[in-house]
Amino acid sequence: MRTFLVDDDREAFNGPAPGLGLAMAPWLRAHDVAAVAADNVMVEVTPSEDGSTICPLHLVTIRDMGLLLGEMFDLEALASACAAAGRWEFQFVAPPLPFTGGISSPLNPLALL
Repeated sequence: MRTFLVDDDREAFNGPAPGLGLAMAPWLRAHDVAAVAADNVMVEVTPSEDGSTICPLHLVTIRDMGLLLGEMFDLEALASACAAAGRWEFQFVAPPLPFTGGISSPLNPLALL
């Protein structure tokens, strides 16, 4: 995973990236997924597939479904820890800070092996 510093180019940071498309929303709902964590900047594919809406998957998943999205997770470190332990199942805990009316929060995520 690339780590971006303050001096890095913001357009490169927010530029094209792989991720989930809007077509994933019905599958996530049908499978009662409560949260999605990804190692990219926005979880969803950028630029958006229709080009007319910024973050359409965010609108559907967060606003309409109440699904939580976690961005910029270090999944390589988690995979290494799982491999070292020989276990791939874990409890994941990532409570957000309690901001009233907030839409985002830093986390202190923990994977309990």
